[in-house]
Amino acid sequence: FNASRKIVSGNRRRYMDGKYNLDLTYITPRYLTSLLRFAGEFSLAVRNDLRIVKQFLDEKHTGRYKVYNLCVEKNYSASKFDGRMEWLPCNDHQPPSLRQMMRFCYSVQKWLLMHPDNVVAIHCKGGKGRTGLMVCSYLNFSGFLSSPEEALSFFQEKRTLNPEG
Repeated sequence: FNASRKIVSGNRRRYMDGKYNLDLTYITPRYLTSLLRFAGEFSLAVRNDLRIVKQFLDEKHTGRYKVYNLCVEKNYSASKFDGRMEWLPCNDHQPPSLRQMMRFCYSVQKWLLMHPDNVVAIHCKGGKGRTGLMVCSYLNFSGFLSSPEEALSFFQEKRTLNPEG
C-alpha cells in the first residue's frame, strides 16, 4: 500500500510517524491540509480514510480541531467529526467566490480565537487547489503573511516536495 500511497500523493508531503502514514501536512502548527477518501471510492487503500483521520485528530488535537470540507462533489455528516465540521462546497478547477473565501476566513478565525490549542484541518479532493487557495487566503487575511505571492510560496514549500503546489 505504501507504494500506491506515494503514487497517489504525487508531490504532496505526507505525515508519517510509525503509526500513521497520511496524505496530511501541517502548513503551520494550527493549519493542516489533508486528502480524504470517501466511501465507494476506488482508491480505498491509498487515500486517507475518514475514520483514520478522525483517530489522528482525536489523538493529536483532542476536542480542539475543526474540519473544513471544500468538496462540492462529496459531503458527509458533521457527526463524523463530533459536530466539528463545516462544509463549504467549492467547485473543482474553479476559484471559490469572494463570499466563500470570506466565510471561510471568518469561520477559521473565530475557531482559532476560541482557544490557543484549536487547529483547523482543511481538505478538498486533491489537497492543493481549493485547499491551497483557501489556506493562502487565510494566511493573508490573518496577517500571518503579507502578500498573496508570499502565501503561495509558503503553502507550496509546506505542502509539496517541489514548487508545484
